[in-house]
Amino acid sequence: MGESFIVNYLVNNILPYMYDFFMSIGFRWIVYVSFLILQIFAYYQNPKLFTEAKKCFKLNCRVVTFLIGITSITLSLLGLIALWYISPFTDILPDYWYIPVIILVYAIIIQITLSVKVEVDDNKFRPPPELLINKDYRLLLYFVILVLNIIYFIQLYLDGGLNLTKTTNVRYADHLILGRFGGITTQKYRFFLEWFASIKFLMGILELQNIKDFYACDYGLPSSWDY
Repeated sequence: MGESFIVNYLVNNILPYMYDFFMSIGFRWIVYVSFLILQIFAYYQNPKLFTEAKKCFKLNCRVVTFLIGITSITLSLLGLIALWYISPFTDILPDYWYIPVIILVYAIIIQITLSVKVEVDDNKFRPPPELLINKDYRLLLYFVILVLNIIYFIQLYLDGGLNLTKTTNVRYADHLILGRFGGITTQKYRFFLEWFASIKFLMGILELQNIKDFYACDYGLPSSWDY
């Protein structure tokens, strides 16, 4: 009797409250803004940005890191546009207010890239830059970003559904894919925009693995950077 009451209370009261909070506009924007800010900070924390060794796909690591960073930021900014059209946090902002924000984010990434000094291993003790956190904290940083990215994707996925199974004779798999993010039949732009932005989730996994497997000597950086 007591267990049944607890289960019913959990299902009928606690879980709906938690879901409403999870899907609330305020929490969704907190998740996204935190995710974006941490991603910008994490870009500087990639040690490969400090080397021009041709060890990244046999290309200049600094250039490759910049291109991957721009691609990753672009996917995140697509997420900004998607979130704004799904769950705007206010109705007083003008249309396309996010364009200056996008330009600012790109400018920050470019400025970080230009300001970073290239380092080489000359067999002398060269401590890493003061703002470069150690490997354990870098792993934690990228893990938090990945978790926030997963939360953001789940929020978009749950919020943008179109139940195709009620309107057309389609497979259940189509409902899980084609019916999400407004549905491919009714909101093609939003559908492709948000599924494309979800690629960021896969990139987050690769970025985390990249930091985990990083060793300074492999990229011509001082061994003191492995700390």
